[in-house]
Amino acid sequence: MSKSLKTIPLYAGILVFGYIAGSIFGTIEEDNCKIAETSVISLEDEQSQTKPQNQNPEQKSTIDEWTDGQGHYFIGSKEAKVTFLEYTDYQCPYCQRYFFSAYNEIKENFIKEGKIKYSVRAFPLPFHDAAKPATYATLCAADQGGFFKMHEALFMFQNEWSYAESVEDLFTKYASNIGLDATTFKACMNDKWKIKTFDKIISANSTEAGNLNISGTPSMIINNKTIVGAQPYEVFETEINEAISQ
Repeated sequence: MSKSLKTIPLYAGILVFGYIAGSIFGTIEEDNCKIAETSVISLEDEQSQTKPQNQNPEQKSTIDEWTDGQGHYFIGSKEAKVTFLEYTDYQCPYCQRYFFSAYNEIKENFIKEGKIKYSVRAFPLPFHDAAKPATYATLCAADQGGFFKMHEALFMFQNEWSYAESVEDLFTKYASNIGLDATTFKACMNDKWKIKTFDKIISANSTEAGNLNISGTPSMIINNKTIVGAQPYEVFETEINEAISQ
């Protein structure tokens, strides 16, 4: 199977609405995808904010993952006193920017070292049509122990699948490339009962985000500190180390 994937061209003229994200405790903010209110930018402009890197589609996470049984998946150390929650929208270009600029370093320096436990909360925004199917893909991958493998693949190739006519075919290809059984994965993506369960998980995540005054992606909570936007790695490094030292 070819490892080189073409970038899908963007469709001009689609509008995205912005909303100023709220904060709890102390909040650090930067660029993020926001729930609709007043400001308007084109989706083409939004996507241009990030420059995706070429990655190997067969790259795999080597860290064991586990679940709380409520549709949330974790990597890192179960005993870590610092919990890092990432609220993400898989079609949001700022979430992809965070992935390339900070996530991989956080993974190497804190997750693999067992200093934190890291969890993703899917928070698909209403103006990103493919974000919810992408969330389904992570949860179907989770059935085979591949939640974070799919999580990473979706951001590696966000520009390919975001505006594709058949996202399911691409998601199935990614599943195969990261070592999952493609037939089982595709059956999950077409299982109406599973999708209903996934929608309940997404709804619960959205309610949780609202209760935390989170209204945009990416948004992260490190213990009780909220960080909004695609911040540089150094911002997260500082906050994680501070949380560890407390």
